[in-house]
Amino acid sequence: MVSTSWNFNGAVAIIRTVETKPQDISARVGDRIRRARTALGMTQQNLAELAGLDPASLSRIECGRIGLHLDTVDRLARGLGLPMSALVADPPQGGGDAAPAQREELLQMYDMLTPHRRDALLVIARALGTHT
Repeated sequence: MVSTSWNFNGAVAIIRTVETKPQDISARVGDRIRRARTALGMTQQNLAELAGLDPASLSRIECGRIGLHLDTVDRLARGLGLPMSALVADPPQGGGDAAPAQREELLQMYDMLTPHRRDALLVIARALGTHT
């Protein structure tokens, strides 16, 4: 991991980059998209229509064969009803460090979900937890 800091008008921003190949990132995001889509019971055709893509492109995205633009990831996340971060953010190293307020918020949100959405959330959480 490489850390870089820049100074913007007196504020310091720290950027952390992980040295990975772009195709590794595309494959991880594509896998998360596929897992979320199947957990929600959606076909590639359904999601492609919602995201304004053709199904063949979505298939290549899910397999990690093509790179992704942020606007495409955003459209796919919206089609899945998820925040974009659910598809692109890696879980924190070490896990289990969520603040009590975050845990409480997660539990409250979970309680509001339908059983089908709870199943989907579990699949997404498992996918995020297994990809470090």
